[in-house]
Amino acid sequence: MFDKTEKEENYGSHAIWERVRIVLKTDERFLTEEIFYMIKVITYGTYDLLHNGHLRLLERAKAMGDYLIVGVTSDNYDRNRGKINVKQSLTERIEGVKKTGLADENHRRRIRRAKIDDIQKYDVSIFTVGSDWKGHF
Repeated sequence: MFDKTEKEENYGSHAIWERVRIVLKTDERFLTEEIFYMIKVITYGTYDLLHNGHLRLLERAKAMGDYLIVGVTSDNYDRNRGKINVKQSLTERIEGVKKTGLADENHRRRIRRAKIDDIQKYDVSIFTVGSDWKGHF
């Protein structure tokens, strides 16, 4: 069980926790327990030549929850969708995202279906992307 003090010590004061109240009936008594759980946010991008727009996206995504997962697109994925002018290698782009200190976890994105799979696999609460994807979802 997390209380406010533990949450702030372990995850920072930015943390937003969802609370679930469970009421159990045993015989003639009711037992109430509150459970706090982490809000996980996921976003994706190429993050080539990391710039202020990328940083703003990551900062906003981080502010939406407690734990930020960032999917960085692979070179093959980018080529297959026609993005042929990527300057940095996948390793350099992942390192750039890591250096921001905003991502709690990084993943390489290889296939289009990865979003759905990742949301289910990592029990994600919020999926977000940049404004350049408006109308695609």
